[in-house]
Amino acid sequence: MNMFEEALSIKSMLGLGKMTQGKVAEILGVSQPYVANKLRLLIYSPEEREKILTYGLSERHARTILRISEKAARLDAIERAHAAGMNVARCEIMVDTMLDEALRNKAPEGTNYAERIGHFERSLESSISLLREVGIRARASREESGNMIYFRISIG
Repeated sequence: MNMFEEALSIKSMLGLGKMTQGKVAEILGVSQPYVANKLRLLIYSPEEREKILTYGLSERHARTILRISEKAARLDAIERAHAAGMNVARCEIMVDTMLDEALRNKAPEGTNYAERIGHFERSLESSISLLREVGIRARASREESGNMIYFRISIG
């Protein structure tokens, strides 16, 4: 039984006996968060489920990508995770980066300077982590002087 079939089974248990997630967890001998995490997988569309299964992505990959709310972006993340053969840690970095980019693109005109710099720093940290993940020595440092902020990136 795959992760989605398990989730559908749990959902049907909840519907049949009007049981709580806690009761279903007790019957199955698992934790309530386990049940909740399985049920969250049902947010995926049939198309997304098929791709996840076809590409052999793990449940942890699926739960990571589920942090993306828009279907088109989730499909893109599924494709990218598969194409690059990403492990879960690398997939998390990719999702963080995608979410940062989406947030940056949604930033209203009045978003303050400090918030925008914060978004940039998180994106930079994600990029440095990704470089390290693929075996490249990299680090970033930040200095402030007067009204300027200096970022130094070291690779190698």
